[in-house]
Amino acid sequence: MGNVYIPLNPFFMPAAMAGRKRKLITGSTWKNAPEDSIIFFSRGQWAIKALASLLAKKKGRNAGIIFIPEYFCEISLTPLKGSDFSIYFYRIRDTFEPDIEHVLSLIERHGIPDIFLYVHYFGFPSNIQNVKKLCENKQIIMVEDAAHSMVPVPGIGDNGHPTIYTPWKFLNLPEGALLVLPERFQSEDFIFKQGEEFSYPLKWIVKQTIISFCYWTGFPLHKVKRVHIKDHHESEEKIDPGVPSCSVYSLKLLFFYEMMIEDFRKKREGNYRYLDGIIAQSRISGCRLFKRLPHTFAPYLYPLRVPESMSMQVMSTLNRKGIPAMPWSDLSPEVKDSPEFPIANTFRREIVTLPVHQDLSTVHMERIANELMRLL
Repeated sequence: MGNVYIPLNPFFMPAAMAGRKRKLITGSTWKNAPEDSIIFFSRGQWAIKALASLLAKKKGRNAGIIFIPEYFCEISLTPLKGSDFSIYFYRIRDTFEPDIEHVLSLIERHGIPDIFLYVHYFGFPSNIQNVKKLCENKQIIMVEDAAHSMVPVPGIGDNGHPTIYTPWKFLNLPEGALLVLPERFQSEDFIFKQGEEFSYPLKWIVKQTIISFCYWTGFPLHKVKRVHIKDHHESEEKIDPGVPSCSVYSLKLLFFYEMMIEDFRKKREGNYRYLDGIIAQSRISGCRLFKRLPHTFAPYLYPLRVPESMSMQVMSTLNRKGIPAMPWSDLSPEVKDSPEFPIANTFRREIVTLPVHQDLSTVHMERIANELMRLL
């Protein structure tokens, strides 16, 4: 069957947009209330940096303190780490919720943070109320990182806090992240113009052209392009974060996709439930990371917890068969192999992520499940 990734033609998209009589919409899908405003960025890492800078400026400072969960991608902190902000990592529990006691100990050691970044892992809403209460009592700005949720769902984006989404991860876009600001966080100082920078779209068009050609000609690209699964001890190469602004081309693609966003969400949720149902009834049901699924969700990937002794082999074998299975991105140096952060390091070694995107069918999901059964 080849690679399970089915590309979309990048040259078809502008023509499709031009031919539509319906007026393009402007991100209302991600708003929780009509008065919310949306700022667009190329990547979510720039949204974090821009919001932090805005809040510091409103306090008359150039920087401040930010609390980040231990299980967080190092690459997403690139702009912040290039600034004067002080970053401290807080522990999470195996339920992915913050360890409140550890948070309080960080406050005792480093002071009250300006921003507390709360992550909804893998697109699943978690119990935010305990942290929300703590932040309100200590006047900390809580920011929701919903990078793994395609759109707002109950429990994500409806808590009255700034929320970051990264639709480029879900919609086959070259770039595109959103910072949703409730009315009380809006500021005339926070004006962010969209750029004409075309580096992301150009690279994306070239990549999609190659993938499209290979797909429609039946060329097994996954057998030529070997994926190197990095061991958890290896550090990933530093990647240039690019520019903060999102190109007009990418925004037009995003607005086009927005017309179909609910259909995409339902397809992703359906693929996740279908794969999860097969695994739940199998002998590897103990590998499920989430035993209970929410009523509505918009997943990015399907996470599976595999014994450390097998995880690397499982990912390598699946990739050779055209199934993109990947580990969590590289942890920050402050967290990696640190005894202070056991959960993050355990998850980094054991969690394998599988695709559930909207271009996949139940046949694809069955194949993924069957390949897993052979390996575990």
